[in-house]
Amino acid sequence: MKRALLLATLSLAACQNGGTFLRVTVNDIPAGATKLRVSSIVGGRVSDPIDISLAGKSGTRQSFALELPSLPGVWGQLGLVAIDDADPPCVLGWQTSQGDTRIYTAGSTTELTYDLIAAPTEGCTAPRTPGMVLIPAGDYLLGCTASSVCEADQAPQKKTQLDAFEIDVIEVTAGEYFDCVNEGKCDPAIDGPTYPSNVARNFVTWPLAKAFCAARGKILPTEAQWEAAARGPNGNTYPWGEDEPTCDLANFFGGEDNTPCRSFIGSDVLRTFFVGGSPSGASPFGLLDMAGNVEEWVEDAYTSRANLGDYAIPHEAGAMRVMKGGSNLSFAWDLRGAARRAQDPVPTSDDPDVPASTYTVNVGFRCARAAGTP
Repeated sequence: MKRALLLATLSLAACQNGGTFLRVTVNDIPAGATKLRVSSIVGGRVSDPIDISLAGKSGTRQSFALELPSLPGVWGQLGLVAIDDADPPCVLGWQTSQGDTRIYTAGSTTELTYDLIAAPTEGCTAPRTPGMVLIPAGDYLLGCTASSVCEADQAPQKKTQLDAFEIDVIEVTAGEYFDCVNEGKCDPAIDGPTYPSNVARNFVTWPLAKAFCAARGKILPTEAQWEAAARGPNGNTYPWGEDEPTCDLANFFGGEDNTPCRSFIGSDVLRTFFVGGSPSGASPFGLLDMAGNVEEWVEDAYTSRANLGDYAIPHEAGAMRVMKGGSNLSFAWDLRGAARRAQDPVPTSDDPDVPASTYTVNVGFRCARAAGTP
């Protein structure tokens, strides 16, 4: 598809930041695009998308003033797509995965540049979902090679072909989950939302996570989807690359005196931290907390990877489910993209002194959907 060399400059003023600006330049908006759709996540809250008209301004430099709810020092992330006037609109271009990783911190004037890539010419691609990142179709390196840190059920390492899909940038938050409960679409999780709304929702069983995603028109990601999104096209060991984890890169059991890097303490229960609290540890696609914070449910029933063939996933009812990513209570080796753990979908306890909820204190999730799903 021919792409116009149109430059658009967006000046986004954070309404609570008193004159602080985020200036964004968008390059290579495809010919035929009539609108630029801008969505944002600021401090763990997904905004409603804003459509900016491009009518009559092709080939010119454009300036727009938008307001984002923000606070000084709060991280944010933008999603940009170019669409036409069809009903429903078709995506003609979207920001690249490199653009997705450009996480900014409000509180100072910041300059960002995004390059859009053209959508396939065949058919119509539905607009990207706010708060989600498109993972393109392709071959992804999954699993690991036998070593001192590669456990038997994590091998072998192989490339697997995946269709395009979208996945949440951040873990589902306490506020999002409470909203779903308040709407009557979700059952309450154990230990209700007693902490800030943009903290990762924990104490979630697999059925509760699956039901929340369904209520939002989404699904739990498969293990292969989750791992591809975490490791990127080159199969990084960790979401950020090959460097060993630090508290700047992830929220894990790596703090002083073997404590979580970041946590809330309340009601004698260790809490998870704000989603996106480690932006420097983003995955190649710009996903946050793919290592640490809360361990995440995926769709798959658990079995050894050696038994998976081409990672065709069995879905036996009641089977143990796979968990990915490690948590604020995990050690460094559990933060690897290939790491995995089996867990009862609804944990129980045979020990009267250990409540079943203990097994979900550090458990959360994020949702996915097939690319182009209406």
